[in-house]
Amino acid sequence: MLSSKFIRLVESHAEEIAESTLRQLAEDPRTPHLARRPWCEQIAECAEIIRDLGQWLVHGGDENVAERFEPVGARCAAQGIPASELVYALHVLKAKMLDLIRNQGLAQSSVDLYAEEELEHHAGRLFDSIVYHVVNGYESAAVAEAAAAAAGDRSGAPGPGGPGQSR
Repeated sequence: MLSSKFIRLVESHAEEIAESTLRQLAEDPRTPHLARRPWCEQIAECAEIIRDLGQWLVHGGDENVAERFEPVGARCAAQGIPASELVYALHVLKAKMLDLIRNQGLAQSSVDLYAEEELEHHAGRLFDSIVYHVVNGYESAAVAEAAAAAAGDRSGAPGPGGPGQSR
């Protein structure tokens, strides 16, 4: 039983959660590469997950998560952001979201507590899937880049000191 009250609370605070997450990441020595990315791009990516939480929880499905988040991983690989920073950023985002729910004090009955735990459980599964697909997209991009580099090496194009060069 997912509580629409808790989901609406999270969705209505999407920008606040995203900004809090990004402030923490900007100051964290574990995320130096993420701190260099454009702030507006990061806010948009973080806020999208949170703003559409209800849709992701109800209709997310593995295929939809893969379609949306594998390109994020590929883009970050192309930008040279380590996968460990991406995973950590998603961990922080999830923690900030769950902290918001806990700190609002909306759980006033055993049913509310159960609904809060259910949301935490479902959000955990969603974020696990997002992490998997971000890393999968990251690895796929890295493999494709390595293959392209290897193909370039085998193309027979002379490099410095190659054929036709006098020594």
